[in-house]
Amino acid sequence: MKSDDDKPNYLRFAGAGLELAGSMIVPAAIGYMIDSHFRWETPWGFLIGGILGFSAGMYNFIRLANKLNQ
Repeated sequence: MKSDDDKPNYLRFAGAGLELAGSMIVPAAIGYMIDSHFRWETPWGFLIGGILGFSAGMYNFIRLANKLNQ
């Protein structure tokens, strides 16, 4: 099995992109379920979940890009 250092950079960034998408979709979906459960008319749970997920995903993506740039 190959280690992460043996993979080409484009595969690492593709994986990071999928991780970014997943880290944004999961908290947004949880926020949507919270909105639905409490029957809130405004999508605050969805928005907050999406923003938090996007922030966490971008943090991981930038961390990976800095690691590969060194």
